[in-house]
Amino acid sequence: MTLATIRRTGGIDAVRAAITAALALGTPADAARALGCTWSALRRAARRVGVAWPTPGEATRTARAAALASLA
Repeated sequence: MTLATIRRTGGIDAVRAAITAALALGTPADAARALGCTWSALRRAARRVGVAWPTPGEATRTARAAALASLA
């Protein structure tokens, strides 16, 4: 489901949950692709709903951890 669809049908809490879950899967670019939007649109949406944006090092560590976990 795209971020726009979630926003239209689910409201702020659904958007917050979707962004948080997508960011937990990897880098912000991966999260944007998963939600069918641009990186900048995802960042703006995250700021609007109060989701913390990961630092560059944090995003890389999260992406590596997710990749390793998927191999197990």
